[in-house]
Amino acid sequence: MSKRVRILLGGILLALMSANFGANVYSTFLPPKGSDDGLRGDMNSKGEFHITVVTPNGPATALQVGDEVIAINGVKIKEDPKILNTVDTSRLPPGTGFTMTIRRAGELRDVVILTVPRQVQFNPVVLIIATFLLAAWIVFLLRPDDKQAWLLALMLGTLTGLMGRSPSDLPSWLSLIAGAARALGLLFPPAG
Repeated sequence: MSKRVRILLGGILLALMSANFGANVYSTFLPPKGSDDGLRGDMNSKGEFHITVVTPNGPATALQVGDEVIAINGVKIKEDPKILNTVDTSRLPPGTGFTMTIRRAGELRDVVILTVPRQVQFNPVVLIIATFLLAAWIVFLLRPDDKQAWLLALMLGTLTGLMGRSPSDLPSWLSLIAGAARALGLLFPPAG
């Protein structure tokens, strides 16, 4: 491969990975879709759904870890476990309410949960991705003639395509670029 072709391909790949990084950063500032109910639970082998996490100061503070959820909106979980899918808050708009019948210390009670908007959360992996990408560009720009430096820059660059999450809620053209970067990261994994 000629020097010009190598530099051109390396530049295109690093530009694509930079666009993917930009898409990841951009997606962290988009308002997340869906809502949050402030709780997490787990179904045990007996078909009982127990609360495992309650977000402090969240909409479900009336619940406690260990509460057994008996029914949601009057539908018993043991009779229709699919009821849990109907309260998938990632698809519900904020302000959606539902009633949970819970068992705590042998006593049944109803608790009304009103979902709230999901909060934007900073992802610290973005800093790691930025470090790899910056190192890739520095190596690529300082030593464009060196084949080993070129390979190192590509390895560091393609790592950025593998790290982080797939950005969501992006315009279709930006999703296409992010998807291409992730595919390249998978096609050219670093080998050591």
